[in-house]
Amino acid sequence: MTTPIAIRSACLSLLLCVGAGHAVAQQGWIALLKNTPAEHFDDEDLRLFIDASRKALNDTPEHGKVSWDNPATKSRGDLTVESTFTWQEHPCRRIQVMNEARGRKSSRAVSLCRVDERWRVVTESQLKKQTGDAANPVQGSAQR
Repeated sequence: MTTPIAIRSACLSLLLCVGAGHAVAQQGWIALLKNTPAEHFDDEDLRLFIDASRKALNDTPEHGKVSWDNPATKSRGDLTVESTFTWQEHPCRRIQVMNEARGRKSSRAVSLCRVDERWRVVTESQLKKQTGDAANPVQGSAQR
């Protein structure tokens, strides 16, 4: 079974691989994976998830889906790019993240914006402060 230390280590690895940088807690990645099937990921599951996350954020067109699957553990997931928008002059993506591991399933949408060359989680309240309506973000093209 994965320990909390392993989860923190996995989250740090995810942060480094997708370029989210320092200030882990402020950027929301730990909260994104906490209490989800990701707590049961082994190293290979995590690597597959990280690779899929990177591809969804950097290379996948709007409405496109990136899937990952580990036949050895039967863990799997999908990342669907719901929208691409601009927030405070930063390119952003809203991604639906679905993961399954050890019989647990979760699905949640998350908004990430590229700030200082790193993808950072942006909360709904942060989006509302700028746009007035997070459900209808200003559309724009994302830079890579």
